[in-house]
Amino acid sequence: MEDSTETDLREDLRREALTARKRIPETERKRRSEELCGQLLDVLDAVIEDAGRPASDCIVTVYAATGSEVGLDAFIEAAYGRGVGLAFPCMFADTDATSVSTTCEATMGMRLVDETSYRSGAAPFVNDPFQVLTADDPRLAPYPPVAATDPILTVVPLVAFDTSGNRLGYGQGNYDRYLAKTGPANRSVGVAFAEQEVGGIPALAHDRRLEILTC
Repeated sequence: MEDSTETDLREDLRREALTARKRIPETERKRRSEELCGQLLDVLDAVIEDAGRPASDCIVTVYAATGSEVGLDAFIEAAYGRGVGLAFPCMFADTDATSVSTTCEATMGMRLVDETSYRSGAAPFVNDPFQVLTADDPRLAPYPPVAATDPILTVVPLVAFDTSGNRLGYGQGNYDRYLAKTGPANRSVGVAFAEQEVGGIPALAHDRRLEILTC
């Protein structure tokens, strides 16, 4: 169980990292985001090769960046160009067959988004990643759900990280629950700017260490 001291420390580290990330000039964030996208493409090519099947048969989960997060646009465009299926997080107000928790007010599932929909901004959960939808929302019909065991690569946004691969998100535990359900062939990679590295993060029982790419 997380005690109050650990809770306070994690919150302090989260604020420290978010403040540092916001201080990075926008032009610098964009340049370094593109550099991180190049690193991610190397990872993608490696996992496709390891999977031993065509890129068109592979699914990768990504995210739509908000605020000062690492932008994935260049990676997403290149992944579509390789024919990979891309899935984005969608928050549900009720239990969906592919969600990874039944105990939270909102649960995170992944939905496939085709390239045309991504470019046009048609998917509501890509336009606004934090909005909570119901699984039967008719706007979701064009975007098939993806089981957590299907992706070969999961790209995770980070708020903070340490040298041991521990991570902090925004405190809701969505990715912790999701990563606990991923398949053995999935490679999970967190992305962050170097300024988001903090001192030792107190790990909780449900926390998952990640491979982390940074610049």
